[in-house]
Amino acid sequence: MKYILLILSLFLLSCEDKEFNAYRITKKKVKTYTGPSSVHYNFAQYAYDRGTNKPKVIVKGEIAKIFRHKSEIHLTKATIFYRKYYAKKAKKKERRVKLTQLTCDRAIIYERKKLFIGEGNVVVISRNGIRLETKKIYYDERENKLYTDPQERVVIYNKNGTITRGIYLRTDPGFNKIMLDRKQTTTPETKKKKQAMGAS
Repeated sequence: MKYILLILSLFLLSCEDKEFNAYRITKKKVKTYTGPSSVHYNFAQYAYDRGTNKPKVIVKGEIAKIFRHKSEIHLTKATIFYRKYYAKKAKKKERRVKLTQLTCDRAIIYERKKLFIGEGNVVVISRNGIRLETKKIYYDERENKLYTDPQERVVIYNKNGTITRGIYLRTDPGFNKIMLDRKQTTTPETKKKKQAMGAS
C-alpha cells in the first residue's frame, strides 16, 4: 500500500510540474503590431493659411501608410505644393512667391515635428523660374524653410540659363534667399566658350 501511495504522489507531482511549464510557456510576451494603422491611395493632406483660410501646403501621394502611434505618414510618389499668400499688394519690382512644387519618389511626414523629408529623384520647381534637383530634401513647416544634409549635392537651373551647383542647400520655399556651400555657377556664355574650346 505504501508503494502505491508513493507512486501516486510522484505521478501527481509530475502533472503539476507539466501544468506549471505550460503556464510559463503561454506567459511569453506577445509581439505588438508595428505596421501601419491604415493605408490610403491617392492621398491628400491640407494645411491652411490663417489669414485667408486657403490651402497653404498640400501634400499628395499615390500610396500613404499612416502610423498613428508614431504620428508619421509614409508616402510613395509624393508631391508637395507650397503657396504663399500676402495681405498687401505687391510693390514695384517686388519678387513674390506664387507657387512651389516638390516631387520625389518617397517621403515621410513627421506630424508632431511639422517636418517633411523627401527622397529619391527630388525635383523642386518654383513659379519664379527656378528648378532644383537633389536626392534628399527637408521641408520644415515651423521654420518655413527647405534644406538638405551638409554633404548633399544640389543643382539649380535658372530661367536665364544659369546653372548653379553646390552642397548643403538652405532656402525659403520660394527660393528668394538661396544659400549653398561650394557654389559653382555656369552661365550660357561660359558654357559656349567651353564647347568652342573643346571643338577646337
